[in-house]
Amino acid sequence: MVQRQPELFADGLVFGEGMRWYGGRLWMSDMLGRKVYSFDEVGQRRIEATVPERPNGLGFLPSGALVTTSMADQKLLRMTSDGSLAEHADLSHLMTGYCGDMAVDAQGRAYLDDVGFRVFEGEPPAPGRLLLVQADGSASVLESGLQFPNGMAITQDGKELIFAEGRNRKIWSYELADDGTFASKSLFSETEDLLDGMTLDVEGGVWQCMPYRNEIVRYLRGGRITQRIPFGALKPVACALGGHERRILYVVVCDYSIERMARDDTTAQIFAVDVDVPGFALPGDRAA
Repeated sequence: MVQRQPELFADGLVFGEGMRWYGGRLWMSDMLGRKVYSFDEVGQRRIEATVPERPNGLGFLPSGALVTTSMADQKLLRMTSDGSLAEHADLSHLMTGYCGDMAVDAQGRAYLDDVGFRVFEGEPPAPGRLLLVQADGSASVLESGLQFPNGMAITQDGKELIFAEGRNRKIWSYELADDGTFASKSLFSETEDLLDGMTLDVEGGVWQCMPYRNEIVRYLRGGRITQRIPFGALKPVACALGGHERRILYVVVCDYSIERMARDDTTAQIFAVDVDVPGFALPGDRAA
C-alpha cells in the first residue's frame, strides 16, 4: 500500500471535534471556538451555528436537520427551519460530565457519551456512560462505568455501534436491537494508547485517532493494523471519510494540553489524505 502524505485542507481553528461528511460538505465542531462549521471540497468554510456552551458531537436527523451536543450545559440541540438552534433534549439529569461525541441512526436516535467528569473545572477522573436519545428527545442511560467514552460511529448496515473507550484503550462493538438498545457487546480491538475520534469504511475498517501517539491508525476487527498516518508533533482528535467517492480521509489535528484547553489557548488544522478504501454515506444524506 502506498503511503500518501496528508495535505493541509483548512486552518485557523481552535479545537476540532465531531467531524462528519454530509450533503457534499465536511462538517466540524470548533469546540473551543464555539462554532459549527461546514467546508466545501476546497476548504472554504461557512458558519452553520454558534454554540456558546461548546459544540462537540454532530449528527443529522432523518429530516436533514443538524443536531449537536452542547457540552457544558449537557444538552442536545437541533437546528430549526429558520436556522436557529432549539433544545432537542436536556440531559442534565443523566450526565455527570460533558456531552462528547455522537452518532445518529436512520431513525433519528442519537447515541452520545458522557465523559463522566468536568475536566476543565479540575474534577478528578470518574467513570462515564453512554446515552440514547430517542427521536422525540426522551433519553436513557445504556451503559455506565466506562473509562472516558469517546469516538463512535454506526456501521453501514445500521446494525452495530462501534465505540472507543478512550482510557481503557479498547474499541467495542455493540449489536443494536430494533428499539435502539444494546443487544450484545463484543471487543472489536485492543489498541496501543488513549483514543479519540473515529470513522468507518466500507470494509469495516476503523480509522482511530491516537492523539498521544500523534497518529491515526486503521484497525480491522480482531486488532490487525493495516495503516498508520503520522502527524509529527500534532495530535489527531477527529476524522471523517468524504470528498470525491468518499476516498479522502479528513483529520483534525490540534496543538493542545488539557491546561491550555481550559484557557481556550489551542490551535487546530484539518488535513486531507487520499485512501484506498472509501467511506459510506450517513443515513438520509440526499447528496450521496
